[in-house]
Amino acid sequence: MSNLLQVIRQRPQRAMQGKNMPMWMDMWVDSETSPYLVTSGRNGVLWAEEAVVEDDRAFARAGVQCIDAPGILFAQMLVAVIERGLRDQWGNIQPYTEAGLRAAIAHVEFYDLTDLEVLVSREPSGEARPDWIKTTLAELNVPGRTTSWLPDNSLVVLPRQRAYVGTLHHLDAKNVTAIVHNAARGIAVAITAGGGT
Repeated sequence: MSNLLQVIRQRPQRAMQGKNMPMWMDMWVDSETSPYLVTSGRNGVLWAEEAVVEDDRAFARAGVQCIDAPGILFAQMLVAVIERGLRDQWGNIQPYTEAGLRAAIAHVEFYDLTDLEVLVSREPSGEARPDWIKTTLAELNVPGRTTSWLPDNSLVVLPRQRAYVGTLHHLDAKNVTAIVHNAARGIAVAITAGGGT
């Protein structure tokens, strides 16, 4: 599986407050990259519109969640990015076509990110992957990888250095906290109409 975010495994002792798992963690961010998509305290994700600034450092607070697999959280985050990208007209959501793939790559490259990777959904049983995906990626010299947590008939363009997009911190085997701090710039999606939302 390929990840949406950089995954960091912390030693449980570092995350614990005494003997209890914390309810949230402060994640350091660049105050210019808002809004931030963070894990909520229970399930799901929510948008933090601005960073909190203290002593010349900016952070966003992300809730600690218990999850079975990171892919479930990555899928929730992607849906939230798609909805927000469409609503705020970021230009990072494109149709699932050759032109849409090219536009998604161009969107991320516009922000001087050139070492990219494309995650592609698994095809529904019995369907063949469209030829335009393989030929376009080969022509543009961008690697592609099949990923199980993406919605059918979709793909996502990301920098290979996922830390630019955000991080998921494993506090122990099940408890995580996560943040996307460059949703509008570092994630571009090509998806069929109505997919993922």
